[in-house]
Amino acid sequence: MSMQLRSISVPLFLLFTVCLSLHMASSRHDNRSPTRRFTPCCVQVTTIKNPISDKVTEYRRQPASSPCVEAIVLYTDKGQVCSSPRSSWVLKNLHGWKKRFA
Repeated sequence: MSMQLRSISVPLFLLFTVCLSLHMASSRHDNRSPTRRFTPCCVQVTTIKNPISDKVTEYRRQPASSPCVEAIVLYTDKGQVCSSPRSSWVLKNLHGWKKRFA
């Protein structure tokens, strides 16, 4: 290998290694599990009484931890809805969701 080619390939290899390391480090902290898609936390909840017309495919409780608010996060095929755990429509449906997704 010529000296000129070697002097170019070493910095390129180092740059590639650094980029790969940064990518691997950032992907380790996204809390994804194989069955759940990554979603950022809810910072507010909906004020609509019953915003869901689609079938709920999954749900989770989100505790309050700034900037995230306490919420019931409902997942549908069209996306997610952040709802207050004290909303009457959430309380009415929560038992059924617990049974369905237990």
